[in-house]
Amino acid sequence: MRQILFAVLCVVVSALAGCDRKQGGSSGAPAQINVLCWSEYIPQELVEQFQNTTHVKVNLDTVDSNEAMKTKLLTGGTKYDLVQPSEYFVEQLVKANQLAPLDMSRLPNFKNILPEFTNQPFDPGNKFSVPYMSGTVGIVYNAEKIKDPIKGFKDVFKPEHAGRIIVVNDNREIVTWAMIVRAFRSTT
Repeated sequence: MRQILFAVLCVVVSALAGCDRKQGGSSGAPAQINVLCWSEYIPQELVEQFQNTTHVKVNLDTVDSNEAMKTKLLTGGTKYDLVQPSEYFVEQLVKANQLAPLDMSRLPNFKNILPEFTNQPFDPGNKFSVPYMSGTVGIVYNAEKIKDPIKGFKDVFKPEHAGRIIVVNDNREIVTWAMIVRAFRSTT
């Protein structure tokens, strides 16, 4: 994973080499890049390795939610070269004219991304984004503490489990779970 992150940062520097930014060195590469990403996604040692290898300073700014990212992007004074929003937030940033189109000629390895992760409804044609990672949210519980097995979203909302199950701190995720449970109940 660290090699992938390192490669992503290298690609960003290459892509930025033609930008109207203060240039550093004789290579034409930017003297620094400003990155806005989720906290704990890019380890500090990776940033240091990148800086030592490329001689490009990385200004890493982190957030813990898309809402915090939105605040930084829309009200902050920093211009970011690379941002790491969730999929639904890409669409909002495009509508708010906050993302520059990508130059795919500078992203030759894009062809190696599995097709099911490209050309998503929130960014048809990948004009503004490339997939970084994909995953799912699971339900984890201690079977010694909760004797009845948790088999799905509806079990999370049972009154007997109140205060006994920890779920991801993401309103969109939890509201979606509740909507799925409600829709399921109304069809059965």
